[in-house]
Amino acid sequence: MGINIALVSKSEEKLYGVLQEIKELCGNSVEYKAFPINFTRGVEVYPELQKELEDLDIGILINNEKLISQPNFEYFIELSNSKNHFIEMLNCNVLSVTRMTGIVLPKMLQKGKGVIVNVGSIPSKIDSPFMALHGSTNAFVEKFTMDMAQEYKDKGIIFQSLTPGTIVSNTKNLEASTILFPTSEAFVNKALKTIGKQTQTSRCISHQLIDNSFNFVNFVSRKRSSEAATKSFKQLWLQGKRKFHKKLEGEKNCEKIN
Repeated sequence: MGINIALVSKSEEKLYGVLQEIKELCGNSVEYKAFPINFTRGVEVYPELQKELEDLDIGILINNEKLISQPNFEYFIELSNSKNHFIEMLNCNVLSVTRMTGIVLPKMLQKGKGVIVNVGSIPSKIDSPFMALHGSTNAFVEKFTMDMAQEYKDKGIIFQSLTPGTIVSNTKNLEASTILFPTSEAFVNKALKTIGKQTQTSRCISHQLIDNSFNFVNFVSRKRSSEAATKSFKQLWLQGKRKFHKKLEGEKNCEKIN
């Protein structure tokens, strides 16, 4: 008998697509529930979700819902539609982690056991100018998780902060997977083995090496590390600007021809 699964996601199409994959893999050995909830809407979605979950015996919570990043490497003040984007990212990346933890933790404490894995990313570890909100929301996830792990370690609750690098999750891009960019299946198989053993991990050896490298560089020279990150991300910002202007010029030329 497998572990029953409840999925929550803002995209109904992806939600039921994943659910179908699980059904094909596990058959009738597990029970499934799916809740199409858009976390970017903020606090208004949680009363309904809490009501849906109250009768479920949740032993493992994986907080993996993320608004991945701002659409381009950009100066903070120049982000298009910035007000809505900021609010949506904070709601999805920060509020969802704290509220979902708050919803499932009481029953876990009653049972004296439970697992909560909060998924962030490597940008939480490094300076990430031109994508500051993305990096800082992931840093919150790691700090929150590490503190909660200490707070509840004597209560039977396992917290883990998972900070992966790039993962190839789209089946169309499986050929692009490498040691540095593993498939989602390979990464998850390795990550599951660390639960209860490591409170914070990037798990994949290549990602852990990247993580350790950043930590070492920061230790040797925090200033140089920051300067190098700023230079690298600024180059990506410039590349994005060039592509945008090139696309804009192409559209103008098409208008002239028409």
